[in-house]
Parts: sequence; structure tokens; C-alpha cells
Amino acid sequence: MKIWITRHGQTALNKQKLMQGLTDEPLNETGIQQAKEARKKIEDIHFDAVYASPLQRAIQTASIIGNVDQKDVKIDSRIIEVDFGDYELRNYFKLGLKMTSYWAFPELLPNPKSVESVKSMVKRSQSFLKELEKQNYENVLIV
Repeated sequence: MKIWITRHGQTALNKQKLMQGLTDEPLNETGIQQAKEARKKIEDIHFDAVYASPLQRAIQTASIIGNVDQKDVKIDSRIIEVDFGDYELRNYFKLGLKMTSYWAFPELLPNPKSVESVKSMVKRSQSFLKELEKQNYENVLIV
């Protein structure tokens, strides 16, 4: 099985340099174009399954790159973005020392109180991947 993993395309919040974890923001025009360009780069690859988190930006990206209708994207909450807690929608460059340090070295430093831990992220993504490896797919897209 080949697993293709990509991040969602740009949103208005990304463009404003705001932390965007669980906020459900759709792609902007740049993000849509980024997904279309990614699809062109992989040419005629057919995905046996296309997965995304429940967030619109991930579903839109998965649909475009996976070349499937949005209703055919398999939604799994275990691959959702990080929960940034109190730092959600704050400017990347105005997070303060604790969050900036954690963001730079999450495997070394403890997560700020309201922010999802690396341990939590690893646990949920491992659960998803262990379940996925039981499937008989040739190509899988995960957004």
C-alpha cells in the first residue's frame, strides 16, 4: 500500500497568519488552486480511498487531489488538526514564549495547558494508521 499524505490548501486564516486548529475554515482561492496543482503533479494516480478530517478545508483538498466527489471522501476525526486551545486564532508571531517554544520543539517541551499534547496526537493518528494497514488498498490519500 502506498499512502499519500498532504496538508490542506490555504485558507483565509492561514493567509492572515492565524493559528487554525479546530476552526472549520474553507479553502480560499489560493488553497483551491494549490490543491488543483497538486492533482496535476500526481497525474493519473487513482486512489482506492481518500480520507480527510471532518474540517472543510481538508475535505475540499481531499476531493480535489483525490479526484472524487466530496461525499466520497472518508471522514475520520482521528486525523483532525491539533487542538490549539487558547491559542486558536492567534497570530503566529504573537503566541508568547511558552507556545512559541512548544511549537518549535513539541517533542521536547510540555504542551501549554489548553493545547493538545504530542502524546494525544500520536495516539489518535497511530490508531487511524493501524486500522488503515488492515485494508487492501493500493493507493490511499490522507489529508
